[in-house]
Amino acid sequence: MWRGSRKAVSAVLGTAIALAIFFTVIIPALLYIQSLQSLFMQEVSRRLQYELERIHEKLNVRLSLALRPGEGYVIFLIIENTGTLSVNVPTVYLESTGRGLMTFSSEEVLGKSFFAPGELFERGTGQYFRSDDEVIRAKVVTLRGNGFTSESIGPRKLPYLLLVSLENMISGTIYTIVVSRSGTEYGCVLAGVASNNPCGDIARYNLTALTPGESRVAVFMVAPGKYRIELFKDNAPSGIPSQEVEVFQDTVLRITLPKPSLPAKAPLRIDSALSDNTTVVLQQQSGSIYIPYMISLGNNSEPLRNIRIEISILTCSGLSSCSITKSVNIVSRLTPGEPYFGAFTVRITDDTANDYKKFGGLIKYKISMVEATGELTQKKYSSSDMDFAEIQRSIFVCRLNATNYALICKPA
Repeated sequence: MWRGSRKAVSAVLGTAIALAIFFTVIIPALLYIQSLQSLFMQEVSRRLQYELERIHEKLNVRLSLALRPGEGYVIFLIIENTGTLSVNVPTVYLESTGRGLMTFSSEEVLGKSFFAPGELFERGTGQYFRSDDEVIRAKVVTLRGNGFTSESIGPRKLPYLLLVSLENMISGTIYTIVVSRSGTEYGCVLAGVASNNPCGDIARYNLTALTPGESRVAVFMVAPGKYRIELFKDNAPSGIPSQEVEVFQDTVLRITLPKPSLPAKAPLRIDSALSDNTTVVLQQQSGSIYIPYMISLGNNSEPLRNIRIEISILTCSGLSSCSITKSVNIVSRLTPGEPYFGAFTVRITDDTANDYKKFGGLIKYKISMVEATGELTQKKYSSSDMDFAEIQRSIFVCRLNATNYALICKPA
């Protein structure tokens, strides 16, 4: 019986020891592991939240400049918070081609470091370009570790294109597009894509159309800012209201003018350098007369194609024969304001060699433009549809008397 009691006591003691070990070692260990796991999950959640915030942090950083007479070009920094989170910017960096990396605190150059969601902040940094050829870009670093960089900019190197498209122009008219800084303290503009001059507060670009209804484009280089666009016609107001546009990227502005109307008659004219009653001297029994002409198309017209020009002899008096080497010329294309020069050749013969009293003669000729085709309208123009389609001239032909060398200009 004693032996059975000893076994029961041993069993109870073993159970008590096992329970003591479980409650003093195993359970605290499990609680510790659970605490570590909870801390780990909290840190993972915090890190995930940080990364999500870092991903959703969005800033647009731009540099602009403005001319300050007597001081130079001042640097403006434009920061726009386009994200949904507030952003804290402790440091601003300016990278210069001439001065290297310059570091500033946000409070120093901006007067603040906190930017709320949707906020657009614009301020002059108090820093200036040291030369017209210097190029600078800005970089800001946030407390979340993100870095945002602006476009590079300088007085001769502006980041954006401003294209002004002008439609329905009148040929021969000089249109002037004027772009000027308006509504902001910053902004600078250059006419064209390449210039030896630094930018300024205003720039002009001239356009001239070769054909009615033509469209042309004026090109400007601009810094971020707000600009007014004005249009002048032959140095006078065009009647088109001025427009204002904000430029923070490449921008295209279209200006449509009233559609020009073509005149009832094509402004096509013909003339000749030979005046009426021109005198020529025939050295021998036969010879050639060179008859030049010029045709011109006025500015207010469409280009014309296949202009047919003909010459005809109206009178050949006192001469044996008057023949035309080539009686028709075709001008393939003529643009408004463009002249064309051509000529006809007339071959003449005077057989009155034995009767000097009948030496010489008279030629009357006509040069006319018979037809043409409008390039834009495909309209067929006849002589009656042209402004001045025909000229008539006379030529007196004289010969020398081989006996006494007298000049005889007597038509029969």
